[in-house]
Amino acid sequence: MLPVHMHSRSALRRAFAVLVVAVVVIAASASTALAQQGTITAQACAQGRVRDSSGAPISRARCDELIGHPVTLAATGLDVWLLGVAGVACIAGALVMRRRPAAG
Repeated sequence: MLPVHMHSRSALRRAFAVLVVAVVVIAASASTALAQQGTITAQACAQGRVRDSSGAPISRARCDELIGHPVTLAATGLDVWLLGVAGVACIAGALVMRRRPAAG
């Protein structure tokens, strides 16, 4: 059996490694969400869902010209990476609380 201080260090190292991996995964997923690409479809044109960079709908003729061309998709407004950071912070807080001796 390992001494108490050695066991705690080992657990702390594992927790730190998990935290680092979680941050890297969140950063990687956030970077792909920032610049998503897509193509304009005939269905999107028919439904009038294609808009220019200012948010105004484009004409049907212009939309038909762009069918099949790659475009940068609009952001949804939800920054998912913030939820991931909050989750990592909660896990880190739980690890710190678990490591502290109980008062009383």
